[in-house]
Amino acid sequence: MMQRVNIFFLVKLGWSQKDTIEALQTVYGMECLSVSRIRSWHNSFCDGCTTIVDLHRRSKDKSGRSPANIAAVRTLIEGDRRLTVRNICQRLAFLKEWCTKS
Repeated sequence: MMQRVNIFFLVKLGWSQKDTIEALQTVYGMECLSVSRIRSWHNSFCDGCTTIVDLHRRSKDKSGRSPANIAAVRTLIEGDRRLTVRNICQRLAFLKEWCTKS
């Protein structure tokens, strides 16, 4: 969090990305943010962002496994045992990733 404040401050002073990265690496050493994170924060502050807190992001459900989905798949398979995984995925409108994971 403190490094973000410093990036914000250096952007306000008009420092370049390169100078900001070098300054943070000098001050924080091994505890420094990665270069890509510094660049990302530097760009967002240059674009007018004023918050130093990460915005909460809604996470995707990493698994489609639920009792309702299991029952729906079971019903489809019992109706036609020749269905492929792709067909089941399309008929039930599952995410592609759900259908390929074991």
